[in-house]
Amino acid sequence: MQSPRRLVAVIDDDVSVRGALLRLFRTAGLDVSLFAAAEEYLASPNGANFACLVIDMRLPGMSGLELLEKLHTDSPKPALVITAHEDEQTRTKAFALGAVGFFRKPCDNRQLLDAVHGVLDRRDTRADGLSPGED
Repeated sequence: MQSPRRLVAVIDDDVSVRGALLRLFRTAGLDVSLFAAAEEYLASPNGANFACLVIDMRLPGMSGLELLEKLHTDSPKPALVITAHEDEQTRTKAFALGAVGFFRKPCDNRQLLDAVHGVLDRRDTRADGLSPGED
């Protein structure tokens, strides 16, 4: 198992999206856990270990925005938002709640993967005691 600093959680109710992102991230050497709902993620005993979250905005039960709001209040995590239903109000609210990226479905795999690696690299740099940009 990889370092907890490299764990990615995908929270999306669409089984085909979860499967595609699982393959994408595992091919890139990342450790991934999949969740079909926000409540499922929140109930996970590994929640504190995830370094990056990929969250769909439209989920059954608690929405992606509601999850971001809860995490922003309780335990902030770097999150990338994916959605098929983009609007400027949702985008603005997601960034205000700590999202670090916003992608319209279907996502460009390279851009999404680059964004995940960016989050993880920044986290690794901070964990190593370096400021971003230091070598």
